[in-house]
Order: sequence, then structure tokens, then C-alpha cells
Amino acid sequence: MRIHNVPIFLTCSLIAFVCVRSSTSQPLQNESSDVKVVVEKVEKVSSDEAHFWLKVVNGSISPVFIEAHPFDTRILEDIWIQQWSADKGWHTIAPCLDTSPSGIYKLKQRDSIAQESVLINPLNSICRERYIQIEGKFRFLVNYFLSEKEARTNEKNYFSSGHPPPHTVVSEPFEIPPLKK
Repeated sequence: MRIHNVPIFLTCSLIAFVCVRSSTSQPLQNESSDVKVVVEKVEKVSSDEAHFWLKVVNGSISPVFIEAHPFDTRILEDIWIQQWSADKGWHTIAPCLDTSPSGIYKLKQRDSIAQESVLINPLNSICRERYIQIEGKFRFLVNYFLSEKEARTNEKNYFSSGHPPPHTVVSEPFEIPPLKK
């Protein structure tokens, strides 16, 4: 396919998708805009530690599924913190994982779950970069699934390619200022 034909192809595909969806009894919904990550509070404890309070909000009319801690499913594991840098852009700094999550949290429609997150130097020993600058621009990224089956398939194939990616939502960027001396 030639490059200049791609926009035409994408437009036709989108029109076909909307027509098929509108002919069914289900209304067309933008699920990703209905799931949000809200950063409620940021506290810089020291030059090597910051605490965050955030909430994942499901404003949709269907439940969503988020990978969680296997022993306490109210602790979400598919929450990533990213930092902005001029040379790398947005890049993930935590968590660093060496195993796939094995729990699933069902976030019911029109519900939310609060989480506390801590960023502390040195980062986990499996992280490529163990010491980071805990100041500057950050954001949280949350992966979620529209069905438990999708989440379980992702869990089973976590470190392999070829499975559908999760849906992703990011928080508004926020600043962690340097400590005042």
C-alpha cells in the first residue's frame, strides 16, 4: 500500500467500523475516555523519596480489569510511573518487573480505586536505572482490559509478543519540584 493511500484506507475503515457498530443494539462508546487516572496528591519527602496518592476511575458503563497483586488484588500492579526528559521523551521508570502479575482486579462500572505509590532511590535491584532524579515532570500510566479473559491472556503471555496490547490511560502530567533548602 502506498503511503498516500493510508489516510484514505484508515478513514474508510473507521466509517465501516462506525456503521457496523451503530447497526447493533450496543451504543458506540469510547471506553478509553471513560477510564481515568487522577493524581490527587504528591508529597516529596526527600531528594530520594516521593509519595503519590492517585485514583483510577472507571466512568464507563462496563467493568474493566486491571492486573493486581496476587495476594491482595486491591493493590494494582499495572500502574506505571513515567518521567519526561528532553533526550528520551516519556520513559517508564517504575515498576521494574521480573515476573508477570497473577491477580486481576475488577473495577466495576462507575467505581474507582485509590492507590498510594512510593518512589524511592535506589529503585528495585532489577531496574536498569537504579538512581533517578526525583524531580521534574511525571505522569502515571495504567493498563486495563475490557474483559477478564483479555487480562488472563495477557497475564499468560506477559513476556511474549503477539497478543493484543492492553488499553492504556495516562494521568495529566504533574511536577515534582526540587526540595527547598
